[in-house]
Amino acid sequence: RAIGRGDLVLIKGSRAVKLDDVVSRITRRK
Repeated sequence: RAIGRGDLVLIKGSRAVKLDDVVSRITRRK
């Protein structure tokens, strides 16, 4: 994961899990 934003979101709460999932899918598309 080369995205620092995901780390910050992780501190927010369970919402980070959802954002992380979306980022993971986008990374797999590359």
